[in-house]
Amino acid sequence: YSLSEDEGAFLLKVVKENTSTKGRIQIHKSGQCLVGIENGQFIYEERGLKDVVFEIRAKVDIFDPANHDEVIYHAGEIIETVITNEAGQALSSNLPLGSYVVQEIQSAKGYLMDHQCYDVDLLYQDQETHLVEVKLDLYNERQKVILNIHKKDGQTQLPLAGATLALYAHRDIKNIDGDIIVAKDMLLKEAVSDQEGFVDFNMDLPLDLSCSQEALFRIEEIEAPKGYILSKDVFYVDTNLDIMDASLTMNKTFFNFPTLVRIMKKDAYDGHLLTGAQLQVLDKQTGKVIREWKTTENIEEIRGLEIGKTYILKEMEAPLHYALMDDVEWIVQDTLVPQEIVLLDKRTYQIEIHKQDASTKQSILSKDMIFKLYYDESGKLPVVGINLFYENGNMIFSHLQAGTYYLKEIEPPKGYLIKEETVRIDIDEGYPAGYRYEMVIENDKIPVEKVPTGDDIRVIYMFIGIGISSCILFYFWVYQKRKNVMN
Repeated sequence: YSLSEDEGAFLLKVVKENTSTKGRIQIHKSGQCLVGIENGQFIYEERGLKDVVFEIRAKVDIFDPANHDEVIYHAGEIIETVITNEAGQALSSNLPLGSYVVQEIQSAKGYLMDHQCYDVDLLYQDQETHLVEVKLDLYNERQKVILNIHKKDGQTQLPLAGATLALYAHRDIKNIDGDIIVAKDMLLKEAVSDQEGFVDFNMDLPLDLSCSQEALFRIEEIEAPKGYILSKDVFYVDTNLDIMDASLTMNKTFFNFPTLVRIMKKDAYDGHLLTGAQLQVLDKQTGKVIREWKTTENIEEIRGLEIGKTYILKEMEAPLHYALMDDVEWIVQDTLVPQEIVLLDKRTYQIEIHKQDASTKQSILSKDMIFKLYYDESGKLPVVGINLFYENGNMIFSHLQAGTYYLKEIEPPKGYLIKEETVRIDIDEGYPAGYRYEMVIENDKIPVEKVPTGDDIRVIYMFIGIGISSCILFYFWVYQKRKNVMN
C-alpha cells in the first residue's frame, strides 16, 4: 500500500484480482465391439471407441467476462478439435463460459458417422465454482455387413434352389482385445439357396478393423444342385471399409451350369453317325427311363444328369444291317467338359447260297437243303445268333459280322448228292452294311438205276444166244484145229 498527503488526508489503494470462471466439455464415445463367438454367432458388447474426432464451435459470440464489449469467439468459429483415447474419452481445454456446439467429424473405423450437432452450455454456477464441466455420452452404431448372395443357372439365368454354400474365415479373426477367436479356414456356417436362389447365412459379421490387404471371409460352394456342376468360384468378402457413413453391402451371384452328356451312335468301322437306332438312357439304381429317342444325324444332348450317378445306355433297336450292341454304363463326372458316350455298332452282312445242278447249271430252288456255318474248319464251333431265311428258293444267312466262316452242307436238296467239301468264306469289315456275299454251290444228281422192260429182256436173251453160239463155234474151231495138228 502507499500513503499520500492529498488534500491533507491519507489514501490507501488496494488491488484485488478476480479469476473468471471457466468451462470444460468431456466427451465419451462408445459402440458395439467384437468380443467373441458363441453358437455360430459373433458376440458384441458396448465399449469405448478410440480415434473419434470432434469439432467444438462457438454457438454464439463468446464475450470476454471482464469486458463485455470484446468478442473472444465469434458464432460458428471452430475453437478446437479433440480425439477420443483408448477409453473412448476426449476432453476439451478450459473454455470461456458460453454456448457451444459439439459435432463429430470423423467416426471410428467400422462405425457409422453421427451427424448430429450437440449443444453444450457452459453456465456460471456460483462464485465458489471455478471450473464448470459438462459431460456428453455419445453412441455410434456399428457398421453392418450385408451379404446378397444368389444362385443362378449359368445358361437360363433363372434362380437355382438347393445349392449349399459355406462361409469360412479366410484368416484369423481377432476381438477388440487382440485375441484370436476364429482360426484361419474355420467353417463358420453353411446355407442352402431357396426357391428364389437367395442364400442367407444369418450371421452378423464383423468388419475388418485391421490394415490387412487380405479378405477376412470367403464363400465357396460345397454342394451343387442336383444335375449341376459344382461352381469353382470363390467370393472373398473384404470387410475393410473406408466409407464412414454407410453399412457394407456386398452382392455376389454364383452360377451353376448343368451337366452335359453327348450321346453318339456311330459305325464301328468308319465312325459316321448312324440313324434309326432306338436308344434309352436309364437310371441304374431305379431303372427309370430318363430319355428315349431314335437317332438322327444330330448328336443327342442330355443336360442335368446327377453327378456321381450311374446311368445305362441301352440299344432297343439297332439300325438296319447293324448288330445290336451291349449296354454301356457310365458315371456322370463333375466337369464343365461335356461327357461323350459313343455307342459303336458293327455292320452285319449276309451270305446267300445259290444251289445249282452240276450238269445242267440250272438253279435248284429248294427249301429241303440244310447248311451250317462254323467259326472253325473242323465244325466244332457253330455260329449262333444269326437269322436264316429263304428268298427265291435260295438260303440266306443274315446278321453276320465281319470275319471268317466255314460253310458245310448238312443235307442236300432232294435227288442230289451231298457236297462233302467245306467252303471258307471271308467277309471284310469294309463291305457296306448289309452287303450280301453270294455263293454258288453245285450238286451232282444221284445216279438212277434203270429197271428192265419186256423188250429189254428179249434183247438181252438175243445177246446171250449169240454169245453161246459164238462160244460153241469157237470150241469146234479149236477142236478141229487140234485134230488137224495131231494128224
